[in-house]
Amino acid sequence: MLFTDYDDKTTVIPGKVYDLLFPYSEAACHAGIAGTVQTVRVIDSGLGVHLAGGGPFFTSGEAGIHHDYDGSLYTYGFYEKHPE
Repeated sequence: MLFTDYDDKTTVIPGKVYDLLFPYSEAACHAGIAGTVQTVRVIDSGLGVHLAGGGPFFTSGEAGIHHDYDGSLYTYGFYEKHPE
């Protein structure tokens, strides 16, 4: 079982591809991916993610990505960033 490390805040950059540990949000539970690592592409506006290889769209909050006070994005569910 994978656990989130809340001491390890990671900056998320829109337009990049990441492996994220999905939280137990209502949308992730409904899609059956809560608590699993999924490859996602963060859309350019930073407001959501697309699962790699197609699949549903999730808002950034549903995917465990949060907005900081200055508008930057971060997550505690970071697993791996894909090379460019």
